[in-house]
Amino acid sequence: MSVSKKKPKVSKKTRSVKKPLTGGLVETTLKVERLEDPSSTAIITLSGYLQRPESKSILQTVDGLVAEGVTKVIFDMTEVRYANSSAIGAFVNTASTLKAQGGLAVLLKMQPNIEKVFETLGLLGLFTTTKTKKTALKATP
Repeated sequence: MSVSKKKPKVSKKTRSVKKPLTGGLVETTLKVERLEDPSSTAIITLSGYLQRPESKSILQTVDGLVAEGVTKVIFDMTEVRYANSSAIGAFVNTASTLKAQGGLAVLLKMQPNIEKVFETLGLLGLFTTTKTKKTALKATP
């Protein structure tokens, strides 16, 4: 008897913005994957430089997901190169919102420079941090 391993079903929305920065054009993206199993989980994949406009997008996206019943948001930070104070504030706000709903925010594959900022500010305790998507999916509040 064989046991099939089903992959979680997902629905996806992607938002991509190109923005000029010193030295050229940098693309910043925000992609949302809403897992259908478990339905209470969403993965937000971010890339580029996170500043004030992206912070607003993160907050609006998470608010919409929470309204739909999402209690766990995994932020895939693999391709994030920079996050300013607005972006860090958006992550903190998100963690607080999810925690109030009995959920959690997971930071996946943070770059060392960004992780160092969270650590220096004493913010890592607000989040679950992980290096693998498998561990992120298994994380519980």
